[in-house]
Amino acid sequence: MSLKLYTSQAIDYTPASEGTHIARCLRIIDLGTQDTEYQGKQMERPQVILQFVLLDEEITNPVVTKRYTASLHPQSGLRKDLEAWVGKINLEFSLSSLLNKPCLVSISHNQKDNRVYANVSGVSSVPKGFDVPELPPQYQPLIFDLSKPDHAVFESLPVRMRGDILRSKEVRTNRELYDLLTSPKQSQ
Repeated sequence: MSLKLYTSQAIDYTPASEGTHIARCLRIIDLGTQDTEYQGKQMERPQVILQFVLLDEEITNPVVTKRYTASLHPQSGLRKDLEAWVGKINLEFSLSSLLNKPCLVSISHNQKDNRVYANVSGVSSVPKGFDVPELPPQYQPLIFDLSKPDHAVFESLPVRMRGDILRSKEVRTNRELYDLLTSPKQSQ
């Protein structure tokens, strides 16, 4: 057991309101290959997180997150959101092109343990001619890519995301990568 303790949520958490919001892509996080369950079957899937800053709502934490299987399969959630956001996707797509890109984010609520959570239910393009504000200065866009790991970027991620990355197949099977991510003196 660690003697460091963390709260799971901010105490003054107010979820984003349901509906469609103006946003920008804040972070693109490569979680690596994760153990997942789909229709009762255990499998390994590469996963990625996209985080967005909602620019049209005054709440304590306007950052919302969506976790995807990193797949461009025609039925994948990521591809559906990408095509609604940037248009038709071919055989290859660079997620890094999404960083700081404006979009519309649809939020839906679900309740668990007497708490309301805001979920990203879809991402789409902003209508032409619509003026989207820039990111506020306190939000710096970033990318974490396991194929080009950066210790400083890794350390800037929330504790839960770092834990997910450390549990990825890529990190579990590569001691050098684990050391790079967890030891500041090993970073580049």
